[in-house]
Amino acid sequence: MFLGAADYFAYGLLRPSWLNTAGQLIGFLAYDIVLIVPFLIRLPTIPPENRIGLTIYTGVVIYSGLVAIYYLFLNKPTLLWS
Repeated sequence: MFLGAADYFAYGLLRPSWLNTAGQLIGFLAYDIVLIVPFLIRLPTIPPENRIGLTIYTGVVIYSGLVAIYYLFLNKPTLLWS
């Protein structure tokens, strides 16, 4: 799975287009949706020495999801269905 994702990124570099970018954003959004709930559930019970790392990574996942949602569904020039 990871090799396929890496190949897709390489292909996007070789052939840049909105469709390649949209596919990668959809992949990031799926990844974010899968991870955000377990991260948020675990956050209150995490040991103090791991709290900063989980908080930062949770913020990155939230930010990544918001960027994907914006460019796929809200930004008119890059709407997924246009």
